[in-house]
Amino acid sequence: GARLDINAWVEGKTNKRIVDLIARGMIDDLTRMVLVNALHFDAKWEQKFKKSSTLENQPFHLDASGTNTTPCTMMNAKAHFAHVEHELFDYVELPYVGGEMAMQLLVPKALDGLDAVLKTLTPTTLADLHTEAKSKLVSLGLPKFTVSGGGDITKTLKAMGLTLSFSDKGDYSGMLDGPAAGSKEEEGGLSFSDVVHKTFIKVDEEGTEA
Repeated sequence: GARLDINAWVEGKTNKRIVDLIARGMIDDLTRMVLVNALHFDAKWEQKFKKSSTLENQPFHLDASGTNTTPCTMMNAKAHFAHVEHELFDYVELPYVGGEMAMQLLVPKALDGLDAVLKTLTPTTLADLHTEAKSKLVSLGLPKFTVSGGGDITKTLKAMGLTLSFSDKGDYSGMLDGPAAGSKEEEGGLSFSDVVHKTFIKVDEEGTEA
């Protein structure tokens, strides 16, 4: 019952884009708490793409080798956007209506240049690019796409180094009152068992939903 209630809440908060977040069997008699966060983003481009300029069966490069392509539906625009020409890539910002948010795009200059671009990326790098960007007439091609996926990311988080939270040494006593408060080493303490993440993003001529 709790699982169905949680999934219904998530589905409602995400405009039915994320369904069945918690799989059957993930909640059992030992489950003490489920923490859930949901976000629905739906914004229109400040400068919408003209549907008449959208082209079918355009090549999109799939990987860092630059040799594998797949046909995609490519939206096209020629307009003024905030832009930076880096030695490894072109950076462009596509603002949403209101100007408070924008999509940040980085396109490698070399077909096999993705790995080199990824190595430069940090939060500081993106902040610096945003500050440096100047309005420029840009000829832009952007794939029109919808992607969704996700699931249990527990193994991924552990591989990245998040192990304490899943162990007996995790201390979440601040979340509980009474005799069950305390670390997992004490009777009734808490530790993570599963972390689940699902995502959805749709990009088209009108804007972005995620």
